[in-house]
Amino acid sequence: MKVAIVHYSCPPVIGGVEIVIDLQARFLARQGFEVTIVAGRGNQMGGIRAAILPELSSEYPPYAKMEPQLREGQVPDEFSALKDKIREKLRPLLADAQCCIIHNLLTMHLNLAATAALAELAAEKTSRYLAWTHDATYLDPDCAIPHYGYPWDILRRPVPGVTYVAISDFRRKNLAKLFGVPASRITVVPNPVDLAFWLGLSETGRWLHQELRLWDQDLVLFTPTRVSRTKNIDLGIDILPELKKLVGKVKLLVTGAPDPHAPEAIAQLEGLRRRAKEQGVARDVIFLSTMTSPDGTPLTRPREVVRDVYTLVDAVFLPSRYEGASLPLLEAGLLRLPAICSDIEVFQEVAGKGNALFVSLKERPEVIAAKIVEFVRSIPTAGLYRRVLRDSVWETTANRRFLLRLLRGRR
Repeated sequence: MKVAIVHYSCPPVIGGVEIVIDLQARFLARQGFEVTIVAGRGNQMGGIRAAILPELSSEYPPYAKMEPQLREGQVPDEFSALKDKIREKLRPLLADAQCCIIHNLLTMHLNLAATAALAELAAEKTSRYLAWTHDATYLDPDCAIPHYGYPWDILRRPVPGVTYVAISDFRRKNLAKLFGVPASRITVVPNPVDLAFWLGLSETGRWLHQELRLWDQDLVLFTPTRVSRTKNIDLGIDILPELKKLVGKVKLLVTGAPDPHAPEAIAQLEGLRRRAKEQGVARDVIFLSTMTSPDGTPLTRPREVVRDVYTLVDAVFLPSRYEGASLPLLEAGLLRLPAICSDIEVFQEVAGKGNALFVSLKERPEVIAAKIVEFVRSIPTAGLYRRVLRDSVWETTANRRFLLRLLRGRR
């Protein structure tokens, strides 16, 4: 399926909409779409084709000459000719696209000739048109161009043949009020974020996030330790059912490599897996050392994959009965990751007073689980992180399916 993405400009031009266009184009290309960006300024990027049509730019000189009259509510004599020129130049660029995604051009006044040209093409209904609405002139209190009549009315009325997409529910409600239509006629798609870029994920880390559906959890804990009795991994398994009662979907990730100096470690790992099955959480306790990446490499062999896991979880959980020090606690601190530890002396020494949640190993699993939930919920960034994963990472299964249905005309 061919998709055209249309805007005044595209990367390397810097701007919020341009960032979204970049992410959107790359996302669609990864899903197998043939993507062309049509813009007034910019360049081809990362294998995504760009068709540069200067007439679309908000700075196109012939249009800039018309702006003083347009600001006064007058339509210059040259306006219609420019509009027709843009329409006919756009026509072959959009002819093969099954879906045209128009960013802001149908709701902003920055190039009304381009706006009018696109409105005419959309009315021909030869393709599916999506008006991706970040901003709107008639909703911006800083815009002093509330003229009425043609071409300004294009900005304050829904264009026939166009499906409108808003980047927030706030924008949808205001746009629906402006258009005089039910809000349900406008689809909300939050802006995307590049998870792999901002978290510095390797390709394996990106794969793991999808494979374990970490985006679909309410809480993910990480125990980066070998299998050993002193690590007390049993406690993590025992509190998992209690955590699920309190918050919903929970996973415990354990690096879980058997200790090469302890011949009984393999049997201990099998014992932990049996314990998880008995507790009804076998699918929620993940021993990463038993997994392989898509290229066949043992998952936890590369250190960067362990680092990836740190960035993908909500907290580190270290329930050891005994330690001489704690590298995982240092690593969690460096990554500003909340730490939940047993109250043994060395953890208190390494973390310092007030810098982690310390739990007594004498407490019942349900008590420890309640303390963990209270601790994590007290950290505002933890809730924000989960919200961003759910709403703004387009690669998650739910978001990907929704977006692909939208492009194909099924909401």
